[in-house]
Amino acid sequence: AYQIYDDLLDELGEPRILGKPLNQDQRHSRPTFVSMYGVSGAKRIALQNIAEGQACLQSQFGCCEVVEMLSEIANTVVPNLDTSKMSKKCEIAIVG
Repeated sequence: AYQIYDDLLDELGEPRILGKPLNQDQRHSRPTFVSMYGVSGAKRIALQNIAEGQACLQSQFGCCEVVEMLSEIANTVVPNLDTSKMSKKCEIAIVG
């Protein structure tokens, strides 16, 4: 989920906050989850990965305070990514 979030930030983030220009992956022809699945698809996959990770933690350690804290943190990251700025090109998977 971390790499997917990084890919989403590279596409949609604020350069001022990130401290680097956007679209670095595209500029260097690096494949990303966004280029393969579009913004919506990448976000969906990240959320699935988070849910699977939370289920694994709960299965292994039960519902302890640390597991609940990690789950809370994970739930705030990708869902709160502001996708309102995305353009149409962001929604379409870029091929090649």
